[in-house]
Amino acid sequence: MSDIKRIDTNAYVTVQGQYAVVNEGSGYAIINTQTKQVIARNISSFLDCVKTLEYIFSNA
Repeated sequence: MSDIKRIDTNAYVTVQGQYAVVNEGSGYAIINTQTKQVIARNISSFLDCVKTLEYIFSNA
C-alpha cells in the first residue's frame, strides 16, 4: 500500500492512552503511537476523532 504516508512522530496529539490524532492535511487520522499503525483515516474533524475513540473505549 504505497499510498500510506509515514507518520511524523512529532506531529500528533495523544488523546487516550496509546492512541493519538494526526492531521494529514486532507483530514485527520487516529493512530496507535506504539505501533505507528493507522486505525482510521479521512475523519473530518479533531472532535470526531475524539468522539470515535470515546465510542470505541466505552464499548470495549
